[in-house]
Amino acid sequence: MFNTEDVKAYLAKAKETDGRKEIIVTYLARLYEFMHIRFQKPRCNRVETLPFIPTEAERLIVKSLTNYLKIPFARVNDDFFDCVAHM
Repeated sequence: MFNTEDVKAYLAKAKETDGRKEIIVTYLARLYEFMHIRFQKPRCNRVETLPFIPTEAERLIVKSLTNYLKIPFARVNDDFFDCVAHM
């Protein structure tokens, strides 16, 4: 970890996304700066990706599941609060 060239070589071969590598390099640069170790940050080319947008069918599935799961939890929470109120 104190040999910066070995760290750079490991990061170059690591199976991580470029965004994660960029974050790791940023934190390592701060650590090395704190420890007064010379470190030149390698360039990381972050690949911008589009966010996941669910289809209408996926939205309906999630909506039906959340509605199904709300009923039992609501009953448990109401019973819990009734028990607490009577203590």
